[in-house]
Amino acid sequence: MPFESFADLARVGLKRSVVGATRVLIKTEHKAGKRSQTQFRLAVDLVEKAGWVAGEDRVEIYIDGETRTIKLRKVAVGGYKLLGSASARPTLKFTVAKGMPIVNEGPVEAADVIVVAGEILFTLPEQATIALT
Repeated sequence: MPFESFADLARVGLKRSVVGATRVLIKTEHKAGKRSQTQFRLAVDLVEKAGWVAGEDRVEIYIDGETRTIKLRKVAVGGYKLLGSASARPTLKFTVAKGMPIVNEGPVEAADVIVVAGEILFTLPEQATIALT
């Protein structure tokens, strides 16, 4: 059963559980003459708990601009490829567009990281903003 927010978790009696430090790092690469790209670098154990396979699975990103909550959900088609190998952290990398998260100085660590029903949910840190253009 997918959950839409941390409030949904509380509604059904599940508790928020912080998985640990540096579970999700958020970083934006700014290159002259090119569009910026943001990365979500995920801890290996988070990906394993969600049942995802780096290098094979595709993930959709749901962003709630009001609560600053990000939900990552595995999909069969569409979404972003979960990059990674045995020696690298699983990473989602995407071009910044309107409504997408961006970090001007970083990397920064996400807050309140949880895994529920094969989805990874976390809250954007204060240093991250939502792109307006």
